[in-house]
Amino acid sequence: MEAITATISLIQEGILDKYEEESSSSSNQSLHNEIKYFRKLLNSIKGILQDIRQQLVVEQEKTDYNHKNNTSFLKRPLLLLDDAVKEGGQVLEECSRAKNLRVHIFSKTYLGKLNGASAKMKDAMQLLTAVDITLDGSIQENLKDLNDQFHLLQQTIQHHHHEVADLFVQQQQDAFQDGIIIRRLIDLDLGTSESDIQGQMQEIADRADELRREKTFVDDQILKRVQDMSLLVNRQYSLSSKSLLLCPISMEVMKDPVLLSPSGHTYDRESICQSLLIQPDVCPVTNKRYDKQLTFTSNIGLRQVLMATYGDSAYQSYDDTWFWPRYHALWKEKQQVHSHDLAYSSYPATGNMEDLYKRVEVLLYGLHRESINDKEAELLVNYHLSDSIMIAFKSFILWRRNKTDPAIDVFAKYALLQGLARISESGNRIAQNLLGNFYLNGHGVSQDYSKAMEWYQKAASQGFAAAQNGIGYIYDTGQGVSQDYSKAMEWYQKAASQGYAAAQCNIGLLYYDGHGVSQDYSKAMEWYQKAASQGYAAAQFSIGDLYEYSQGVTQDYSKAMEWYQKAASQGYAAAQFSIGCFYEYGLGVSQDYSKAMEWYQKAASQGYAAAQYNSGYLYGHGLGVSQDYSKAMVWYQKAASQGYAAAQFSIGYLYSYGLGVSQDYSRAMEWYQKAANQGYAAAQNNIGALYEYNLGVSQDYSKAIEWYQKAANQGVADAQISVERLKQRTEKTHTRQRILKMFKK
Repeated sequence: MEAITATISLIQEGILDKYEEESSSSSNQSLHNEIKYFRKLLNSIKGILQDIRQQLVVEQEKTDYNHKNNTSFLKRPLLLLDDAVKEGGQVLEECSRAKNLRVHIFSKTYLGKLNGASAKMKDAMQLLTAVDITLDGSIQENLKDLNDQFHLLQQTIQHHHHEVADLFVQQQQDAFQDGIIIRRLIDLDLGTSESDIQGQMQEIADRADELRREKTFVDDQILKRVQDMSLLVNRQYSLSSKSLLLCPISMEVMKDPVLLSPSGHTYDRESICQSLLIQPDVCPVTNKRYDKQLTFTSNIGLRQVLMATYGDSAYQSYDDTWFWPRYHALWKEKQQVHSHDLAYSSYPATGNMEDLYKRVEVLLYGLHRESINDKEAELLVNYHLSDSIMIAFKSFILWRRNKTDPAIDVFAKYALLQGLARISESGNRIAQNLLGNFYLNGHGVSQDYSKAMEWYQKAASQGFAAAQNGIGYIYDTGQGVSQDYSKAMEWYQKAASQGYAAAQCNIGLLYYDGHGVSQDYSKAMEWYQKAASQGYAAAQFSIGDLYEYSQGVTQDYSKAMEWYQKAASQGYAAAQFSIGCFYEYGLGVSQDYSKAMEWYQKAASQGYAAAQYNSGYLYGHGLGVSQDYSKAMVWYQKAASQGYAAAQFSIGYLYSYGLGVSQDYSRAMEWYQKAANQGYAAAQNNIGALYEYNLGVSQDYSKAIEWYQKAANQGVADAQISVERLKQRTEKTHTRQRILKMFKK
């Protein structure tokens, strides 16, 4: 141990010498001047603080303090001033001991202390003003000078923080480019590896905790060994350039380092996105809460270290465009939680959780007790995001609203991290059901239908309706089991008998499709109505669907619109899309492309592929909006990324004719192929045309006929004509070739 510690000390001293040498070079002379100015300001501030203290003591001696109020009021500002002097002095001493540019790396720490001292100064001034004391003019002048100096100091620190931080990172890169620290530690002939050191430290710490629990005297030597070992490992990591690249959240090497403001810590972009979605106002390292939204920007200096250490390919930019709208919305929700006077506000934040779970269940599932209200459920859940079950509920709410939201997986993983599996093992049926949801959908865990069924069965055995519905869904879809509509109906009925709205709707769907039962639109309507009466959006949409397509009821676009509106008001994307279609085609309403676009956009923003495609179509044809092929391409791409064949075809079409993009038949063929492989007839027809006319591919009449025929088989008249035309042309070519052969003979 002593040998390792000594080695670390020698290396550390060498590095510090290197820093001093670097910082004293002529190229950094301007920074040296700034450091001198920085220290001068601190000295000046300390002097002012001491002068004020002395002046107030003199003032105290001159004033009659027999008045009880004056004595009590003056005591507080004097204590505040003492604290401010002490804090200002600490900052000065720390800065004075720093012999290199590292003082600026931790300048935000100093700035925080100075801000604290400044706040105490202001409090003291306000308290002194409240006391009937005439302050000496020099005291007032010093107080004003003090505030000016603080303001100037803060500006200086903020101005140079990023510039000097980047320089320091570069110096670290130079100092550690050969990995000297790691090698010295691991390669010492002591048989002690990096992992061994950590293991020993943990073993000692565990033993010390065990002795504490047993109320046994803990030998000071044991505690000192823990401290020494911790110091050793901390030194190892703090001195290693590679340690700089570890994200404090994931403890993995960062791929896209960013600097979080105002905390000043660096994280991996993806990790901080996930963290802020869970706690939007908290710095993950310090756990400090902020009263304003946090932001982050690329840490260019650390990115260079990353690339120099692991190669250029180590930097992988993470697209966080999805995150910001979600974060801003979450921040607003957080503000609502603190200001909203809800019925459940009487519940303590960390107690009576069983009652809270039941309340959330009713709001999410109905259960014949109250109308479903996802928004109120989410407000309640947001207020208790320190609880693993509530975190899992949050993931479920996000999934029900928008199944493509990346935050779903974030909250699922966090719920597991907070012990959801352990609670499930203890027999909590709510946790068991939520864990089953995670395995069914692959949220936070690898998708595993067997495990989903296992957890659903545990919860269902306790009569939990949501789990009974989950088992029914697995049999209904045949995921991990043989598809069995009869068993699906059996489990749906169990959940529906408890008023579980989703199960009631699912029974309606079985009757609608005729799965396991005779197709019966009237019975489908009956079950949809049960769920819709509880406010279940999917059932409300399904009723609208029956009215639109005259299934079991007389076709009625007005009633269809009425039910679509109910579902759409809850954010149900399919209903929003259907309303858009009604406006686009004038079904029961006046045709209005602008309103159609408005509703399509609502659904498209939730990742609804059909709405994304229709938004692109309106832009491409200038319906309700100015024609814009670039915007059309953007929306087509969104839908195509979800495998939407019509969008894939449309992208191919834009490339074929050079609309908003450079004409490129090869790219057109690529996109046509994607749509054609899904059986999209128009794409199959266009592939035939590319082969026929030698566009982006070698001319090949046989392949052209093959693709035309596929489209013709689906009823594309133009394709059938093309097949006949090419067959005749091919036959004429063969006849001509036979005649030429005869003449040659």
